[in-house]
Amino acid sequence: MPRNVLIATLLLLVTGLAQANPQLVRVGGYQFAPFVEIAPNGQATGLTLDLIAALNDFQDDYEFVFVPSKPTQRYKEFEANRFDMVMFESKQWGWEDLPVDNTAPYLSGGERYIARAEPGRDQSYFNNLADKRLAGIKGYHYRFANFNADPDYLHRHFTINLIDSNAGSIRMVLSGRADVAVVTQSFLFRQLQRNPKLKQQLLISEEFDQHYQHTVLVRQGTKPTAQEVEQLLNDMRTQGALTKLWSRYGLELQSSTANDDSESNTVSAPNL
Repeated sequence: MPRNVLIATLLLLVTGLAQANPQLVRVGGYQFAPFVEIAPNGQATGLTLDLIAALNDFQDDYEFVFVPSKPTQRYKEFEANRFDMVMFESKQWGWEDLPVDNTAPYLSGGERYIARAEPGRDQSYFNNLADKRLAGIKGYHYRFANFNADPDYLHRHFTINLIDSNAGSIRMVLSGRADVAVVTQSFLFRQLQRNPKLKQQLLISEEFDQHYQHTVLVRQGTKPTAQEVEQLLNDMRTQGALTKLWSRYGLELQSSTANDDSESNTVSAPNL
């Protein structure tokens, strides 16, 4: 066999083997609806899982797999090398001292206050939280608490019940077991779309507890790098793949890209 033919054949074999054995990338995630929703049986669903599937369909160099975690354990599990990437995350949520790089923002989000709708109750109800029974999520960072997620701190300074899900927070407000809950806007809007009557049952704050821009956090020194992930997301956005995902979750009005961090469409609850 001629030498140049042999070299070409070997290159094709090596390329084929590389494509047949993509590099495994472990993506951590925790209960954070609608991005990750973990059922009692451990089954995980949500936008993060769908984005992982879309990334795997979009390219052949990496195989992204989901690794379940918990809000309060995600930092220790990252340090224990259980995963190397987190989606729909912000570096300001306790990652400042950990070896991670972040992509540019690709989706905007935020947290809203909700209360049960009652005659005479208006937006001023949210002005003072000190005298309210609150509901929040374990491990989440809230502006009203100076972004301190420590349960002891929260219980010392507020009357607060820390639970595991936004759905539970809404149920607590509707049942009267909490006066005010802090709920992820994307989850709240999706619930309002599924159940329009809920809008008449809830008073939703016009102001946010916090606004944030979702990024992907990637362990430094690993592949793909944050820059590579950012390029993948930009390529998927250009081809319309991200828009399809956002629309499936009712997030089209909150979408943001690396080149557009506008939040002008994230202020009002949808008209249903």
